[in-house]
Amino acid sequence: MRKTLKKFIKSFGYKLTRLPQAPLLNENFWLAVRGDIEESQGVFFDVGANYGQTIDQIKMHYPLAAIFSFEPSSSCFKILNDKYSLDKKISLNPIGLGARKEFQVLTEYNWSPLNSFLERNYTEAEVIAQSEVEVETIDHYCATHGIAKIDVLKTDTEGFDLEVLKGASEMLKKGKIKFVLTEVFFNLNYIGQNSFGDLYNYLLDADFELVRFYDFVYTPDGRASKTDALFKYNPKTKP
Repeated sequence: MRKTLKKFIKSFGYKLTRLPQAPLLNENFWLAVRGDIEESQGVFFDVGANYGQTIDQIKMHYPLAAIFSFEPSSSCFKILNDKYSLDKKISLNPIGLGARKEFQVLTEYNWSPLNSFLERNYTEAEVIAQSEVEVETIDHYCATHGIAKIDVLKTDTEGFDLEVLKGASEMLKKGKIKFVLTEVFFNLNYIGQNSFGDLYNYLLDADFELVRFYDFVYTPDGRASKTDALFKYNPKTKP
């Protein structure tokens, strides 16, 4: 009966599968991590905040959470500031994050999700601005702001995410970060972007394990282009 039902559904272009039982594999990321974060609370880093899409999700699921938002685009940051400046639980930072303290040239497009410190490999979007912006590291930021741990580090920086993680090397290796949610690319979206392999190996060396992928985007000819990947800290027993 089950095989017949699967075959019938497949004839319409759909696939019948069993939903995963493990809470961590919930298709809703915010529900997946809830079992490992104190209810309604937690410390969240939103790196590449854009207009606050992730902030809104955090506030919905974790209303008591402390949120640290980082957005180097002045135009995007103005929108963030207008929306959240009165919320005492949100710290808004008009800077980028990377592997070292420095200044980087940010390229901004007429579609802001493409904004990056790297050059876009292909796009129909128009470059509207380029400016030099401050780049901080997570390790230094946490040390100077008294942040002892991060429950979720979300980074969406258009090919610059490995640099963000390198700047959190001490926090990662000391087990001070519980989850990493990062954008990963499989084809060349930006010149000089980090590869999925390099990012995966970097987190593996810091005792993080891959949990799952979310929301795959494909090229027009059917190849994997990008997705979001969830990693969880799971320290190994040393011999």
